[in-house]
Amino acid sequence: MTTSKKGIYGGTLLLALILGSVIFFRSSDPTPERLLGRVLVNDIEYRLEVADTDATRSLGLGERASLCERCGMLFVFPSARRYGFWMKGMQFPIDIAWLQDDVVVHVVRRVSETSTEVYMPERTANRVLEFNAGVLEDIHVGERLVFLPEE
Repeated sequence: MTTSKKGIYGGTLLLALILGSVIFFRSSDPTPERLLGRVLVNDIEYRLEVADTDATRSLGLGERASLCERCGMLFVFPSARRYGFWMKGMQFPIDIAWLQDDVVVHVVRRVSETSTEVYMPERTANRVLEFNAGVLEDIHVGERLVFLPEE
């Protein structure tokens, strides 16, 4: 192989390794910036990060030290079912609301990060919201939440 071909081959290999590393480290980032939009809870606007794949739904907010004050995570499922949630890997307490589209069908509040219980809704849902503990204090079954488009 000539020197120029070795240089091109080496440069291409280096570029492929750099791109592969970037893709790997971004996909394993525990705080992806995958925003769906915003939601109003008691007239307070919260930014939502979406978890819409098996991998992102499984990890959820686990392995994070905290969640910003006006942030939440929206879990989107392909169909309405009774999805169970647990606190595996959690490091802070949360509130959880199950929704059918934008209507609350079940709520659990102030779930401890040390809980080993699996929380199940009473009815089927196709979305679940998680917030810092206390956010859903005045939210009740049957309420319609207002989802806002991305800015």
